Amino acid sequence: MGVGQERYFYKLKELTEAEIKFIKALIDRDKRPMIRKLNHGWIDLFNQVFEIRNLLDSHGVAHPEADKMLDVLVHNFEEDFHGKIESGAIKFLEMLYREDLTFYDDDDELIEFLFFICQQYFRTQAIDKKVRTAIGSFNGFNVDGIWSVLRHTSATSVGFSLYQDRASFRPVLIKNTSDSPFITGDQPIINTHAIGLTLEEIPSELELYYPLTPRLALLLTSNPDLNRKIAISVGEEKVAMYNAFIHSQAGKQVYSSERDALEKLSNG
Repeated sequence: MGVGQERYFYKLKELTEAEIKFIKALIDRDKRPMIRKLNHGWIDLFNQVFEIRNLLDSHGVAHPEADKMLDVLVHNFEEDFHGKIESGAIKFLEMLYREDLTFYDDDDELIEFLFFICQQYFRTQAIDKKVRTAIGSFNGFNVDGIWSVLRHTSATSVGFSLYQDRASFRPVLIKNTSDSPFITGDQPIINTHAIGLTLEEIPSELELYYPLTPRLALLLTSNPDLNRKIAISVGEEKVAMYNAFIHSQAGKQVYSSERDALEKLSNG
């Protein structure tokens, strides 16, 4: 299930010195040296194309082919980067479809999986709206440029936190035994503790829900009533609840294998 998006939603934006300083200040609030180092690397990665362009300009180098290549990088770099992450995650999705959670107890595979999950969570327009609300008060800042870096630093920080808490933050498969399918949307991974909150409110806990197929979903949770189970079965009431969660968090689109499921939400 893909992520809905508009053309060039992920086009790179050049950062000003003030914006870089702001991002670095946020990164340096993390008390973990390794995470600070990793997250500073995101600034370098996403600013390098502009540094190359500025270097060429400063030396008076003008070449149509070079300009064209740099323009392609600006427009495609991040989307291509996400494509590689998603390609690498196919193996995990195939395991989940087989109801195989063994990768969660392999450190290297778990780190890769959690990074994918957090990238998916932070990359969509619903999260983008929350960020705009939070950063919008900083006059003169290019929110698009700042968020192009912060979505990756956020995914890195949260992903590593989940890895650290892996003993209690566990995967649970949700099997749908009802007559209604699970739906998904352009915000395919949601925090169930964010339901009902305004854009200004920050959820105090994290529990990630990810519908995989019309009959199967994944819950990443620290709920002691659930986190020691490998799988649970849910009926009509719970399916309706999770579908309402997805519907409420979607930006513009929801998807279903059956029209009736969408009509229920529209009429609800």
